[in-house]
Amino acid sequence: MNIEIIISILTLLGVGSVLGTLIKSKSDKNRDEESRISVILENRYRSTLVFMRIFLQPESIDHFDIKINPSKKLKTNIELEI
Repeated sequence: MNIEIIISILTLLGVGSVLGTLIKSKSDKNRDEESRISVILENRYRSTLVFMRIFLQPESIDHFDIKINPSKKLKTNIELEI
């Protein structure tokens, strides 16, 4: 049998709506997952930018709402290990 005839028969029997619902549910679930991943990546990128800015210009820490221990001060001379 041809695939189009099989699909027509299934649609006639009402199975099409069930299949359509399953496919829509799967696509909605994938879209939600992609949206959550996108938000996580955006937040990670923003955090990286903030920490890079603070690392390069420690005096700019006042521009961000960051809770740090006041007894620990940022060092201006930081040694990097490469």
